[in-house]
Amino acid sequence: GPSGSSKTYAARHAAHRLGLPQYLLEISGATTAEDLIDRPWADEDRRLVWIEQGLTRAARTGGVVILDEFDLASARLLGRLHSIFDSQGSLRLSSGEEFVPHKDFLVIACCNGLRRDGGGSYSTQSISSAFLGRAVFVAANYLSARDELGIYIQAGYTKDEAQPVRDSLDSLRGMFKRGQLPIPPSIRMALRVLAARRIG
Repeated sequence: GPSGSSKTYAARHAAHRLGLPQYLLEISGATTAEDLIDRPWADEDRRLVWIEQGLTRAARTGGVVILDEFDLASARLLGRLHSIFDSQGSLRLSSGEEFVPHKDFLVIACCNGLRRDGGGSYSTQSISSAFLGRAVFVAANYLSARDELGIYIQAGYTKDEAQPVRDSLDSLRGMFKRGQLPIPPSIRMALRVLAARRIG
């Protein structure tokens, strides 16, 4: 879905509704398997140990991993994740241990599909069809004004508090679509503004 359409917020809400721990992992072109799976560390006796990261903790005990900006993942990272997303998948750690993920392990990958670069043109990361064949796709779009207001009200704000912030957010979205803003406004941003206005 488009930037600012609350994909990550929806993923976090789904994890909350499932009652599972959630691990929000931001992906970039520099993200490595060590960032998600396990990272080397020297213990107090200077022995090499592997520290399990968010994806491994969720796979071991159950939980929802939200891979935000997944379309920025490098081909190397995708290759390392490939076996985990197989229906009979397993996770191999750097220590040599291999295990089948917990029955309550779930991965939600959020991405734009198309991404605007600095020059205003669009490009897309090539993700193999074999990898994508392991996924269920859900398209996101901007929420209706009514549904968006509902989120703010559910978060504890009144309609009178939320309406002006929602209207401003809508204007900012228009500016983003016209290329006048480099970063899209989001519901997360609006919730921060609402919280700041209450404090201030």
